[in-house]
Amino acid sequence: MGYRNLERQSHERRSTRELANVIERAFVLGHGPMIGLKDLPPRISGVEVTVTSEPLSYRAALDACRRRLILDALSQHQGNRAAAARALGLHEKYLLRVIKSLRIN
Repeated sequence: MGYRNLERQSHERRSTRELANVIERAFVLGHGPMIGLKDLPPRISGVEVTVTSEPLSYRAALDACRRRLILDALSQHQGNRAAAARALGLHEKYLLRVIKSLRIN
């Protein structure tokens, strides 16, 4: 693996952890059982966001983030699941289980 590939993987792992931390913080410190835009930090909520009429539950928010990360990784690696798993820092079998659980085709 080249330096750029390792650097990209490291950045992707940090981004994934940061997003998970933001969602967890919003859930724990949020105003009620659902995560709303007001529960997110300004650096996140200041970004253009498509807001649905209902706030997401903790589980739905995590699933949405996991789905987006997996779809992005699969797209970057032309559908190659093994390469996408490596980029996400996951074992390929675990990635396949998550893909099935999220009903990603």
